[in-house]
Amino acid sequence: MSRVQPLRPASFSAAAGMWRAELLEVYQDPAILPAAEDSPRFFRDIVYPVCESWWVVQAGPVVAAMMGLAHQHIAHLFVRPAFRSRGYGQALVDHAKSIYPQGLTVTTSASVCPFYSKLGFVIVTSADDEVRLLWTPPPPSAAH
Repeated sequence: MSRVQPLRPASFSAAAGMWRAELLEVYQDPAILPAAEDSPRFFRDIVYPVCESWWVVQAGPVVAAMMGLAHQHIAHLFVRPAFRSRGYGQALVDHAKSIYPQGLTVTTSASVCPFYSKLGFVIVTSADDEVRLLWTPPPPSAAH
């Protein structure tokens, strides 16, 4: 696995395809998404600016996982199905923790909670299938 790195403009098209595929997997309705040929422009102009930073982990030339961060919040985290359960998502979350060591939030579906719970997040609120989780660093150990 390569290291976490910023999303570069040269990877926007691949990132847009990944973003669209992940949303299609979740919502299973292509009518609510931009057409495949419009996805790169939509991602670049609408989705990308919402986050203050975007990060990717590549597997060779392929963007295996990506994350968008906005003000101590994981706004987007996508891992291609072929790369799940290989540490790519955890690498991105660990990177987010290093950027925001004071704490992070994420809002996600209930089905993804076990992933975040394993990484130290706790459920703060839950309504329908939307769950908000919080990670805070462990308290410093007492000096002896």
